[in-house]
Order: sequence, then structure tokens, then C-alpha cells
Amino acid sequence: MTDLTDEAVKALLGRFENPASRADANKAIETVVLNFPSFARALLDARAELARLRADAQAAVALMVERAATQADPWDGPVTKNKIVDAQAIAAQQIKARIRALAPADGLAAVDALRVEARENAMQALASMGQAQEAYEAQLEAEAELAAAQQREAALSDPICVHVNMLRGTIAKPTLDQIVHLYGVDALCKALMPVIVREAEAAIIRKGGTL
Repeated sequence: MTDLTDEAVKALLGRFENPASRADANKAIETVVLNFPSFARALLDARAELARLRADAQAAVALMVERAATQADPWDGPVTKNKIVDAQAIAAQQIKARIRALAPADGLAAVDALRVEARENAMQALASMGQAQEAYEAQLEAEAELAAAQQREAALSDPICVHVNMLRGTIAKPTLDQIVHLYGVDALCKALMPVIVREAEAAIIRKGGTL
């Protein structure tokens, strides 16, 4: 079974209307039976397309009528107690009502449905934009926190920076036991020996002695 072209369908229709022989008519019937699914699908597609075109046409007519009615808006307005102005407003209202009455009901419904769909799409777009903005702000915040953490880590690896922050009280000072555990007794004694010697020499000089 294959989909028939328009020319093939026309030829098949001609064989039905004017068969050359009984055998030709039987062959045409056999062709129709074999291609019935294609014919059925084509018929359903054609009906669906026709319905869509009718709906689009009704919506277009309704929209055109609505736009035509708005042409009377400049003459429409509140009551002003001016006979000429009020008469124009009443006439404009009547004209718009009569013009809008020309629109097919199905077309008006289709236009309303399209507007609802457009509003929903707009709301979804705004929501997506809001989510994207929130994600962007969260990313910036995370990047800022990461940069701050890296800066703190770099500061803790700098002995001078650690020393300054200990003096400021930003970082807690280690206890003497912790210092001994960190550097060892021998290293501390070696580091403190020049200081002890200088302090002893200064004490002797203060007491009037000589080195």
C-alpha cells in the first residue's frame, strides 16, 4: 500500500465513473480497498485542516471587526451636558455595538483564547526570567563566597599575615604548650638563645657592670 498522488486518485475516480471493462472496475475496487487507510487519513487530515482554516478565518474576522469598532473611540466618552458631544458619544457607542455584533461568536471565543494563551506565555516568560535572575544572583553570591574563602585561605598560609591578625585579635594566639608542640623544644631554645643573651647583657649594663 502506498499513498496515491492527486493524479492517481483522479485516474482511479475516472475508472470508477467510466470503467473500460468489468475487470477494470474490479481492479479499481481492489485498489480502493488496498489504499483505504490512506484515503481515510487524507480525509481526516483534510477535515482537520478545513476546521483550522475556518477557526483562523473566524478569529481574523472577529479581530478585524473589533479593530473597526475602535475607530469610533475618538467620539465616545463620558457625559458632558454638551448636546453635540453627548450625541456623538451615543452614536459612537451604538456604532461600536453594531459593528461588534457582526463578529462571529466562535471567532470572538478564538480571539479570547489566543489572548489568554498570549498572557500565559508572557507570564511563563517573566517567571523564567525571574528564575534566571535568581540563579544568576545565586551564582554571583557563590562566586563571591568562594573568592572570600580563597582569600582567607591565602591569608592563613602567610606567616606575616597570621602574625598581624594574632596581634589584632582576629586569630587566636596559640598556647605555650601548642608552640612547643609546633616548633619543638630544641628549635625554641635555639631561637630564644640570642634573645636571652641580649637580655642578660642589658641587665648587666643596667647594674653598672661591664661585659
